[in-house]
Amino acid sequence: MRLLPPRAALSAIGAAIVLIGCGGGAGDSPSPAPDAAPVATPPSLSGVAAVGAAVGEATITLTDATGRTLTTTADAGGRYRFDDVTGLVAPYQIQATGALGEAMVTLHALVASAPSGAVVANVTPLTNAIAALVAPTDLPTAMTAAQLQALSPAAIAQAGERVAAVIAPLVGALGLGNGFDPLTTPFNADGTGADRLLDHLDVAVAPGTVALSNKMALASDGRSTADSASTLVKGATSVPAPVSTEASDTNNFDELAQRLQGCFAIPAGQRLVVSNGSGTLHSACAGIASADYLHNGQPFMHRFAGALNSATQDGATYSRPIVRLRISALPERMAVNLNFKDSTGAGYTRPEVIERQADGRWLLVGNRRAFNGYAEAQATYLNDLTPNTSYNNLNTSRVDTGFRLAFDPRVSFDTSGRITYNGLDLSSSSGFSDSSWAAIRATLAADQRMVGCVIVRGPGEKVGAKWSGIHPNGLLLKRPTGSTVQDYLAIDTIVSDGWRAAIDATTVAADGSVAAPAAGGQTNICGAGTTVTSSSSYVVDAQALGARLNALNGRTADASIAGRDVAWNTSARYARMAPTGSVKSALEANPPLTFEVFDTDGKLRAVMQSRFLGRLPEANLARAYVESRQVPEFSTDSLRRYLDFDGSTDSVNQTVTGSVTLDWTTPRGAFGADRIGLYAEVYRATPGVGIRGPLSRAWDGTATTSSLWTSDAELAAQLDAIPGANFYWWNGAFAVAPATSGCSSTPLVSTSGVNVARSATQVGASASYGGTLFGKDALATACLGAGSHALVYRELFFRTYTDQNVRLYVATANRALRAPAP
Repeated sequence: MRLLPPRAALSAIGAAIVLIGCGGGAGDSPSPAPDAAPVATPPSLSGVAAVGAAVGEATITLTDATGRTLTTTADAGGRYRFDDVTGLVAPYQIQATGALGEAMVTLHALVASAPSGAVVANVTPLTNAIAALVAPTDLPTAMTAAQLQALSPAAIAQAGERVAAVIAPLVGALGLGNGFDPLTTPFNADGTGADRLLDHLDVAVAPGTVALSNKMALASDGRSTADSASTLVKGATSVPAPVSTEASDTNNFDELAQRLQGCFAIPAGQRLVVSNGSGTLHSACAGIASADYLHNGQPFMHRFAGALNSATQDGATYSRPIVRLRISALPERMAVNLNFKDSTGAGYTRPEVIERQADGRWLLVGNRRAFNGYAEAQATYLNDLTPNTSYNNLNTSRVDTGFRLAFDPRVSFDTSGRITYNGLDLSSSSGFSDSSWAAIRATLAADQRMVGCVIVRGPGEKVGAKWSGIHPNGLLLKRPTGSTVQDYLAIDTIVSDGWRAAIDATTVAADGSVAAPAAGGQTNICGAGTTVTSSSSYVVDAQALGARLNALNGRTADASIAGRDVAWNTSARYARMAPTGSVKSALEANPPLTFEVFDTDGKLRAVMQSRFLGRLPEANLARAYVESRQVPEFSTDSLRRYLDFDGSTDSVNQTVTGSVTLDWTTPRGAFGADRIGLYAEVYRATPGVGIRGPLSRAWDGTATTSSLWTSDAELAAQLDAIPGANFYWWNGAFAVAPATSGCSSTPLVSTSGVNVARSATQVGASASYGGTLFGKDALATACLGAGSHALVYRELFFRTYTDQNVRLYVATANRALRAPAP
């Protein structure tokens, strides 16, 4: 069905009413008998599910106030129709669920009264915002009959009026007219009309609030910054200032999607022909990117090498690009998500930067950065099943949100300052060879240097001994000792006041570098350039979870696995606090993060900015996703198989390698998992009174005092009030594997996973699994320091992407203990 423009649609509906009133139509149709009743046209509902791109093939579920449901499937353009809703009782809820790349999109709309005739009911982020303002739950979900019956048409109308007031000036600027209604105004998901409005708006739903902002807003200096969000508070009647009226157009977005699709209509092996390390693109692929394309250090052919070489990408179908943020007006550049499905139906999302050309076409140009460094939003919900006993007081049940900081250190600098990414390989699925940092460094010329470490800075402020957001001095990233490829950096510590002052005070040398002077007795801030941590995740906001459901005993409430106080969830490095108002606002405004890149001589060789795109959620939003059942859920049997250390199965007692067997469910409307992950580590610690006081010894036998305890008297008092003897893991370290003689240098830490289709609900023993899930047997052989204890930690997790470009991890974990011999 082709939807007509608003005026035509209204005329058509009016004409239909006239025809029905007249009892028939013209032409060759026979006239009814004088005493025959006119044939009534049943009431119908139809509309479009879209987010600035069609949610094609979405499942559309209509639920009425009696609980009756109707289900249909939208077409590729997001269009759906229920031909006959006779007998359904209002209010109705319409739920649209479908995949866009790596994100599972679930939207809602509310219809307050029963339709008479053909009625339009769109399902978009705007209708979802209206539903969120009246929903009886933290987030809009599939409502029960009782919940729908409790909704009043007046409350729905008032929510719609509040949303309309916030967007009214932008609606006018886009020429949509005074009669525009997000629910009832017909449109096509093609960048025109109401769909153009969706291209402009960012709509973020959180518990208790709905925030709207204009993604096309630009700062006066031309650099991109979304305008300040206009936040509607649930249950209130006030209306904030409207969003900005700055506008652009997204004409020819569909034409770019068609060119991408045309490229992948060419079989693999022909799209990119590789010979002697260089490549030639097929003519159908050659006009997609600019000649000077560069994205995170990769030219176009390298960044797209995996897709261009993959047979599973044959016939890949591309959706209309979704705007993440407008970057500049001259030239017109936008950061977008390219969403596509491969030949197996699996969805993928590729962030890109595109630029409008003089002829109106859009080309891929990349983010123009010479380094592969960026940040993405990340949220984790961790249900730790380890009991809070008097001795093993390590339960870390929590929800946290923050950044995944990514930087690939396989870069070299020559004396002229030229930056080269090493190991680029057109035949590789990632565009890089698997050469390690060390292997690459061994091949460099004498005058070349590689990355020694990186400092990342972003929105944050000091509050006494604590800080909010990212520490103002920056986070120091180094190569993790637990990684063999070393294609990423992990957070080692915060940068001290002395080092920040020393770096800021130095001058630039002739080669463009800055040699950091001695500070704190160390002449090179990078030191050895390695760290024992393996995490690239930085937590901005954390909340301890109360009594948890114990998934190993039938999911009953278990007070013994209540999360530790949030004071225990301090890390990287120590006394942080939840974001203050100013920092929270900065984090929500697509902030630039600054990467300071040092070489192995300790010279500052480059400074780049990488804008964080997406919305950093609050911790309570991540909690709401899980507790409102908007994520997959592992079966009890699967969790027992790998986490029940009180059990006796081989998969718990023995180290697991090679394959895993797992099953799960995905509730209707939930975000589907795209990866099932397994993590294990064996680490050592010494017993004591917790993270406080002058400790009797560290794991290496030296006396020390926790810097966390000394950093903040208020925090120390909270920790002192926690009873019991605990493992203090601030000075713990990974245990290492045994060797033929003594101990090896291999840390007992492993993480891997299995990519899954969002429609999947299980993986069998044949699933490829490249990690090691350490069992109790690893405890028996782990090499430890004198007097140390060993813990094996296991974790199963889902990874999924929310509609706000957030990586969401939902994890369940448990530990087993080995005490030293008496």
